[in-house]
Amino acid sequence: MKAIGRVKENRDVLKSRILEYARDAFCVYGIKDVTMDSIAGGLSISKRTLYEIFSDKEGLLLEIIKIHSQETREFIDKISKEADNVLDVIFKIYENNVKEIKKVNKLFFEEINKYPSVISYMQFSRDEMAAITMSNLKKGVTQGLFREDMNYEIIRSLMVEEVDILIRSKSNEKFPLVEIYENLVLMHVRGISTEKGLKKVDEFLSNMRLKQDKVSDNNNK
Repeated sequence: MKAIGRVKENRDVLKSRILEYARDAFCVYGIKDVTMDSIAGGLSISKRTLYEIFSDKEGLLLEIIKIHSQETREFIDKISKEADNVLDVIFKIYENNVKEIKKVNKLFFEEINKYPSVISYMQFSRDEMAAITMSNLKKGVTQGLFREDMNYEIIRSLMVEEVDILIRSKSNEKFPLVEIYENLVLMHVRGISTEKGLKKVDEFLSNMRLKQDKVSDNNNK
């Protein structure tokens, strides 16, 4: 029984190593150029061992997306409990997404559409996120941060689909993805904010620029 337990533990450890290595490789190189052979070689394991755990690259990619979705939900749940108001939640989600987008090759977003099971799961996950987004928007109205005269069904749909807009927009041929995302989010948030909300938005932007200036100064030293 102990031997069986060790085998399972070793398999779980190996699975985690594969997921971590593949996730990093997909983010850096895109999905197409990362093959199952290159993953096996990078981890110094046999292709047979890799295929025993993940039957194909789509299944591996799907597992990575599921883990990321779960981590995102846990992150939002944590900051929602800690934040004083809904704008603080949105700002933290925004900062986290900016960090992630900076790490990901644009090819990843373009190539993920070629995997049906992944797209299907992402739509399911997006539907869950839509409910969270609507809840936050309603809280924002209650807290006097968001205007009451907006159609929040439309706003919710636009905010949930920001990544899709980001990928499909022709602007991504001219501008960095992260810059497009930053402007999309700020456009939506500023557009629905009351005077009280705008003060918080402007304060956040001011602090963000100070942080960026400090990073820039440190890089130039």
